[in-house]
Amino acid sequence: MLLGGGHLEKRTKTEFARLPGDILFCHGGEPHQFITQEFPSKNINLEIDYSFYGTTTSPKVALIKPFPKRKREFLILKAYREVRTKDSDTETSIQMLLLSLMQESVKITTGIPT
Repeated sequence: MLLGGGHLEKRTKTEFARLPGDILFCHGGEPHQFITQEFPSKNINLEIDYSFYGTTTSPKVALIKPFPKRKREFLILKAYREVRTKDSDTETSIQMLLLSLMQESVKITTGIPT
């Protein structure tokens, strides 16, 4: 998630201008490059191992795609705050935030009321 500044994002066949508030998703091993265009630039990167998802769910569908943008931003910022806290509960708190994103995603895609 880009917090400030601006980036040019390059993928294999495309380029995108990215602005503050944009949330990006890259599959593991997918070639990509971010070139800072506006200084100062600040972003949050969450790298999630595929083992976190199990074997039955696509990471993009489970975590990012069906989720309302404002809620994604809020939960990513909460995860960032947890990382900065660095206490004994940080890892568990971040796992809970990610699981809440995935749970909400299941509710949205299956039509279960939230």
